[in-house]
Amino acid sequence: MAVIKHQEIDKYLKSLSKDDLPSIVLIFGEEYLTRKIFAKFLDHLVPLNFRELQYELLEGEQAIIPALIERISTYSLMQEKLVVAVKDAPLFPTTGTKQVYGYLKEDLENLQKFIKKGFPENHFLIFTTSAADKRRVLFKSIQSVGIAIDCSVLSGSRMADKKEQNLVLRSTMEEILLKHKKGIDGDAFNLLVEKTGFNPTVLADNLEKLVSFIGVKASITYNDVASIVKRSKIDAIFELTNAVAEKNGDRALFYLKSLSDAGFHPLQILAALINQIRKLVVVKDFIEKSRLNQTPCWHAHQDYNRFKQNTMPEIVKADQALTNKIEQVEDMLFCTNQEDKPKKKKVLTDLFIAPNPKNSYPVFHLFLKSDNFSLDELTRALMELSEIDFKLKSSAGNPMVLLENFIIRIAIHKER
Repeated sequence: MAVIKHQEIDKYLKSLSKDDLPSIVLIFGEEYLTRKIFAKFLDHLVPLNFRELQYELLEGEQAIIPALIERISTYSLMQEKLVVAVKDAPLFPTTGTKQVYGYLKEDLENLQKFIKKGFPENHFLIFTTSAADKRRVLFKSIQSVGIAIDCSVLSGSRMADKKEQNLVLRSTMEEILLKHKKGIDGDAFNLLVEKTGFNPTVLADNLEKLVSFIGVKASITYNDVASIVKRSKIDAIFELTNAVAEKNGDRALFYLKSLSDAGFHPLQILAALINQIRKLVVVKDFIEKSRLNQTPCWHAHQDYNRFKQNTMPEIVKADQALTNKIEQVEDMLFCTNQEDKPKKKKVLTDLFIAPNPKNSYPVFHLFLKSDNFSLDELTRALMELSEIDFKLKSSAGNPMVLLENFIIRIAIHKER
């Protein structure tokens, strides 16, 4: 068979008969487009009401090549058709990249031999991946017996590149607005693209939010976009950590997905979560110690004025005491006599509660968020994040599944 562009998918699917369905499908390129094409192809192969018996999505350890070969080779009396899929499969690793899911060189060679040998009748395999190397033997093997669908989009800044990018964004916009029977002003769309850049996933998310925002109105205006679409990638990180701190699990999962769709590395997201939980641990520890010392300076849901009058002075004292301790330790470690003593430098540590005491409002909100947790709960959360960090760096488990499970446990499940 051949390689086709994503724009040709509808025409291609209409041309297929039951006898010439490709046994293997490779969909590669821009993430939003690969997801859309994947859904279309799956709908064509297995209608929704047959999915439970005839479709399997392999993830994590199940997605390793020996496991998927075994699954696609297995017959069942209950299934007249079987479609097996692996998303984000690292079929074409570049030099220097770390392998995941056990896609070693010998595994890829075995997959190539398996493809050449042929699948059982009515068994189909679908792969999605971010990029494909058409020069590789594996790509040519897939192409010889199946279909490769190219969803890549030119990423440069030339006029031709920008034209192709704009066509993809407009197609995404038209598809979503047609579904909701809404329109959008030209200036509003231009502003949306300006804020979003070439990111069809983020564009689609923002359009869905705008549709909800305008309600019964027929069309999205410039002012609607200016009012709603304010998130940058960095803003989304803050939205995620704030949602976790507020125990708003649904919102946290939404922003986790948005960050993943926008291309954030799981370790970046993990670092932001660790930073937020660590801050809450420091605050909660301060609160608990003040209570044990019978000098409580914070009460749940305290107002801001009382916080400034009663709590903030104690925070400043605690931070100053920590500074003095750090300076004493440094003097002991690095100074043998007075002449060797270095010039004093500003002490930097993430153990300070208020690094900038003059800006107390963000600190106040951190205290409010700490009311949602016990110190034990936060300590356990920090330990769990440390375990996730180890797993991510050792490629043990699906990164997004690990992060989702953490959010579900800390932001949705109530502590017993």
